[in-house]
Amino acid sequence: MRSSLLIASGCAVLVSIAGCAASRPEAALPEPRPLGRELSIPAGSAFQSENVTPPDGASALPDSVSLRDVLVLALQHNPDLAVYAWEIRARDAAALQAGLFPNPTLSTERENFGGSLAADGADRTQTTTQLTVPLELGGQRGGRKRVALLTRDLSGWDYEAARLDVVAETLRRAADLHGAQEHLELASQAKGTAQQMLETVAARADAGKVSPVEVTRARVVVATAEIERARAVQELGAARARLAALWGQLPVNGGIPSFQIDLGESETVPPPDLNALASQLPLNPDLARRDTEVAQREAQLSHERRSRIPTIALGGGYRRFEGTGDHAFVGTLGLTLPLFNRNQGAVRAARFGLSRSEAERRSTETRLHAELAAAHSRLEASYSEMITLQNEVVPAAERTFRDIEEGYRLGKFGFLDVLDAQRTLAELRLQLVGARVHYYHAAADVERLTAAPLLSRF
Repeated sequence: MRSSLLIASGCAVLVSIAGCAASRPEAALPEPRPLGRELSIPAGSAFQSENVTPPDGASALPDSVSLRDVLVLALQHNPDLAVYAWEIRARDAAALQAGLFPNPTLSTERENFGGSLAADGADRTQTTTQLTVPLELGGQRGGRKRVALLTRDLSGWDYEAARLDVVAETLRRAADLHGAQEHLELASQAKGTAQQMLETVAARADAGKVSPVEVTRARVVVATAEIERARAVQELGAARARLAALWGQLPVNGGIPSFQIDLGESETVPPPDLNALASQLPLNPDLARRDTEVAQREAQLSHERRSRIPTIALGGGYRRFEGTGDHAFVGTLGLTLPLFNRNQGAVRAARFGLSRSEAERRSTETRLHAELAAAHSRLEASYSEMITLQNEVVPAAERTFRDIEEGYRLGKFGFLDVLDAQRTLAELRLQLVGARVHYYHAAADVERLTAAPLLSRF
């Protein structure tokens, strides 16, 4: 009876200690980077809810949506972001496991029964019940827990990087959709202009002022404009489907609604100075992840060094001598002798892993600077092209086409002159649309690298 009480008391103490140690580590995501932070997204929504079902079909979106609307949809329902919810939960659970105490061992030993000792009739049987507790004296449990928590923090940085990837890709695809809308609008205008030109040529041919051959040429221009418009319609549908895929809508059974993206007033700002942008690179989650990885490797090295300290097995129990009814207490102390295995291999591996992480951190910083310089160069080139086309080239081409078109009606220019001016204007307008799309793409690249908004579009 006494032995049972002693063992039960020891187990109760150990369970209470283990319960304190098993408290769940607090999961915390890193501070969101400035890019997209002010969007009305519930904090940690990707982790508070496991419902990542995309919105239902065409009824989910109005005919015209803003950039903010599609960003919210992408961040709330992106299938890739949902993956990180489970990864962080798994690593959070691993951190919980790493902080637990090792389990005690309960053993019962019965000695001196049977054999030749039983022949003399004396009962020399002994029963020993013992509880053995391993004691980690080197702080191994705290080291394991710190490594696990930093490993979980790496998943947080992975999520933040993926979030910025979704924001940047949404900006790119929204720009593509807006460009496709402008392309369709220009194609429709070109078709209308070609139809009007056909009517003008037909009227002049009926009056005998031009050859009927020019009517055929005008019909060819109208047919070509119709083909271009049909292609623009298909490009618009493809761009819309690519954007909707970011929040999980599939182009089956009418799953992609015929919405239009409204970017509001097209904001274009001169590219900032490269040095000013480079000063924001520390905000990049890829670089911040490397810093956390270095800290995790340092914690791993410290843990492996502490693991060289042997663990003591401390035991105590109760022994009963069955023959006499006497009893006594027993105690044991076990210590692993680090003669051969001093964890030297694991320490060296952790040291090499730390050196590797430091090298990867320097490599990542160099790569980000190079990518930022390239993105900044693309931004400057597209901005210069866009401004020149918008303020000088396209207006001049529009004036030239109007003058030649009016001159053709007056008989001052030939039909080929009109076609050439019309083709040139159409190409320059499309070039302006492309330059604007390239500008937004380059701006999104810069924003992703600096993790900060370049344009006030939210």
